Amino acid sequence: MQKSAAVSDRRQRLSELTYNRSGTAASYAGGRGVTSEFGLGSSRENCAPWDDHLELRTYIVEDNATIRENLIGTLEELAAVRALGWSDSEADAKRWLQSQEGAWDLAIIDLFLKQGSGIGVLEAVRARAVQQRVVVLTNYATADMRKRCAQLGADAVFDKSNEIDALVDYCLQLSELGRQRL
Repeated sequence: MQKSAAVSDRRQRLSELTYNRSGTAASYAGGRGVTSEFGLGSSRENCAPWDDHLELRTYIVEDNATIRENLIGTLEELAAVRALGWSDSEADAKRWLQSQEGAWDLAIIDLFLKQGSGIGVLEAVRARAVQQRVVVLTNYATADMRKRCAQLGADAVFDKSNEIDALVDYCLQLSELGRQRL
């Protein structure tokens, strides 16, 4: 019981830290042949992000340290995510993601970074392996931005202010797909 209270508290703090002034509606725009709510029933449905591991090997691109730490803690606790590392700038994120080709399953990218932007990171990983997933987690999840991210190959876009639970669910679905493939 205490663990679920701690998880709930962490989710609440993360939501409060990422309050979005725009109040945009939630939608799960995804690119690359999306047919299901989270983009998991696409032409990539038979390409689970697992070979011989059970956790989603995840790289985080987020410049706010508090948000990043809470996000990592929440996802590791709830969604079988193992954070491999993080960066707070476009250049560092591109360098790591491109140099680690098959070493990651999921990248979570914020659009506004300390230096550069998440859009540049999306462009850099557009030609990634078919089993690798990229999602955007931003306070700027307008309809136009969701569409732009989908065009650049994002598998899903989540609003930091009100879609953290949806991101957790997305990660859980990816985890389940990986377990089914083992």
